[in-house]
Amino acid sequence: MSNSQKILTFLIILLSVSVYFQVYSFDYIPTWDDNRYVKANDLIKELSFNNLKDIFLTPVVSAYTPLPVLSYAFEYAVFGPSPGVFHITNMLLHVCVSVLLFHLLTKMSGSNYIGFSVALLFSLHPINVESVAWISQRKTLMSALFLIIAFSIYTKNTIMGKKQQLSVLLFSLLAFLSKPTAIILPILLILYDYFEHGKLRSIHLIFAISVLAALSAAPTIYYHTGEGATLGIEPSLLINTVYPTSAVIYWIYIYLLVLPVNLSGYYDARIFNSPFEWEVVLSVFAWIFVSVLIYSKGSKKIKFWYLWFWICLLPVSNIIPINTFYADRFLYLSQIGFYMILMLGLKKGVEKLQKGKTICYATPFCVVLICAFLTFNRLDVWRNELSFWQDTADKSPLMYKAQLNLGVAYEKRGDFREAKSAYLNAVKIWNNPEIRTNLRGINYKIDNSPVK
Repeated sequence: MSNSQKILTFLIILLSVSVYFQVYSFDYIPTWDDNRYVKANDLIKELSFNNLKDIFLTPVVSAYTPLPVLSYAFEYAVFGPSPGVFHITNMLLHVCVSVLLFHLLTKMSGSNYIGFSVALLFSLHPINVESVAWISQRKTLMSALFLIIAFSIYTKNTIMGKKQQLSVLLFSLLAFLSKPTAIILPILLILYDYFEHGKLRSIHLIFAISVLAALSAAPTIYYHTGEGATLGIEPSLLINTVYPTSAVIYWIYIYLLVLPVNLSGYYDARIFNSPFEWEVVLSVFAWIFVSVLIYSKGSKKIKFWYLWFWICLLPVSNIIPINTFYADRFLYLSQIGFYMILMLGLKKGVEKLQKGKTICYATPFCVVLICAFLTFNRLDVWRNELSFWQDTADKSPLMYKAQLNLGVAYEKRGDFREAKSAYLNAVKIWNNPEIRTNLRGINYKIDNSPVK
């Protein structure tokens, strides 16, 4: 590592920690998975043999993610239930991912400028606040960390010896055990070999990684189907609703990366009910146009990063329908491809200019400063359960779950009248037994409260 790379690495760490360190004072969000992953998870409260065994045999929130749960258990054993420690660990994981990304992208692009710009933008973009500030998203951070390590080892060595192959296999397994969405790793390795070497360098290694990916994904697919986390796989639903809606959502992702304002922890997606609605048709043709443009005019590197963007979205793209159409955390790895395309295009364009090169090269860092400001402010939304659901209910007022959980947060604070108002908003959206029960309970508390 050169001296300049050491300095740039230090800057990434310094800026990232400066923006994110406030998470140390943040609380749990029990009504948004933190209860099931950490706060009320008996598996992490004692490092017994039975608990360790069950961590590797028991799904949490319909997903097989034993390594993140194991990390919670070790933290709980050493530091107790304080949420600040869990938050700081998430922050450190994100910083590590950003630093590793800098060195990987610098090597792949041959440019400190591109590697540093993309890594810094990745680290400080507000789209990643959800993955860092939400304790339950440890799985996203850990899977990304191990995936990037595995990918870095694979791309670093032109000739793959046994030691390197075992290292790639090990970190691939760790990625899969952190979050099943890492199953896209073998596809990324195949694409790298194709664009960089023109051939597959280690068929046996790719096959072994693919087998591990399939085995790790199987339990999650089973649990999702069994616990109703999937929407159901009916051809008519897929063709008329899921896929048309997803085609538009892919452009929403681009919008969120370019203009990261009005971010929400729980989006109220507009559902399209026909593949022939004009927004769907326009979205599909726009993606076709972009794809043709990139593959007719783009360099090999741009083609690779364009595919990276799409491949990393595959597990959450609703090809197999899930109950969330889109979320900020879904872009954690995918966004890297988008930034690399922008930076490679910028560098190529600037090289053709006669004047104004300095201003153009400085533009990404101006964007990074804006992102850092937006991220710092966005983090405050995740400070506690009440602030999170207040913001989410404001952004997605027609989502009954946002109103319901806002009511729960108010009720925990003893603000019974605000809780009742939120429950009434929820029951107007969906009059279900859970909300009616909460309403009866809050009315009883109001009637028996010493403060009328």
